Formats: sequence, C-alpha cells, structure tokens
Amino acid sequence: MLAPRDHFHSSASVEISLGLHARPATEISQYVLGQKGVTVTLRYGGAEAAGDSPLQILLLCAQFGAVVEIAVEGANARVVGELIKEILASKDLWHIGR
Repeated sequence: MLAPRDHFHSSASVEISLGLHARPATEISQYVLGQKGVTVTLRYGGAEAAGDSPLQILLLCAQFGAVVEIAVEGANARVVGELIKEILASKDLWHIGR
C-alpha cells in the first residue's frame, strides 16, 4: 500500500525589495532539490514554475509585493511550504536557516 502524500497550499507576498531575483530563486530550487519525494509548484500572474527550476522561478517575474501561490505535494509538504514562504517573505536572505 502506498503512503498518503501530504499536501500544502498557501500564498506569500514577495517582501524581497528586488523581487524574486536569482538569489531567492536559487535558494528555493536548491532546497526543493534536496528534498526527496516532493513536488513544488509556484504560480504568479497566470504563469507556473517548478520549484526545482531557478530559471522557471525567475520567469515568474514576481516583483516586490507580488502574491505567489505555493503548492507542495509529498513528504513533509508543510515544512517545505513554510520554508518557501519564509524565503519569499524575507527582507534579508542571510538569516534563513534550514
């Protein structure tokens, strides 16, 4: 029997002054790539990005104040989703820990 998959759906406002640029996109994608059995999808402005692709995340073009939808499926979905929310809401990425 397969174990049930956890689901997490939420949204977060981008509080990074430069918007969702290369550094937070890389932080998100590296974190997602390090999680086994997790699928992350980010949505903004009608566009969708795989959470493990920094280029797709950048192509969302989410500026400061944009509200990004976050969908996570798999093991520890809530933990993964909450960390992504923390990255998006962070004014200073240096303090984010894992």
